Amino acid sequence: MKKYLFCLLSVMTFFSAFAQKEPFEGYILYRYNYFDLEGNDISSKMLLENDSVQHYYINKSNYISYKQNQTLEQLYNSKTNKYYYARDSKIYVLDAGKAQSPKPKYKKLDEKKTILGHKCTAIQEIIETNLVINYISDDIWVDPAPYQNHKLGNWGEF
Repeated sequence: MKKYLFCLLSVMTFFSAFAQKEPFEGYILYRYNYFDLEGNDISSKMLLENDSVQHYYINKSNYISYKQNQTLEQLYNSKTNKYYYARDSKIYVLDAGKAQSPKPKYKKLDEKKTILGHKCTAIQEIIETNLVINYISDDIWVDPAPYQNHKLGNWGEF
């Protein structure tokens, strides 16, 4: 009996460790806060015209996102490398292989945060005058292969 219990615990430990090395698939909630160049929080003003959240669902090779009111925002299909987005009750299609914005600059910051139990490092992304702070963790990742040709929005950059 002890042999079987040890074997079962070993197998469970192996699969637990292995599961953490799999690419992330699931739900991502983006919460937006807006700041002016002096660092003042201007979210209440900006949220009058912009969403405060965005809902993303990602699997091994595609993603879809919805606005806070649950209307379609965007959809990416890696097999066709097409990016679909909704505006004014119409669906538009773009070739995701063509970059639409300048190449960003990235800088790793000293700031660390624990988010949902994951130790994260801050990465600063600058595109022209737009500055975004992203938090990344080594134990949550997306397989880059299906997204390598996704140039739109600099998805394949980082």
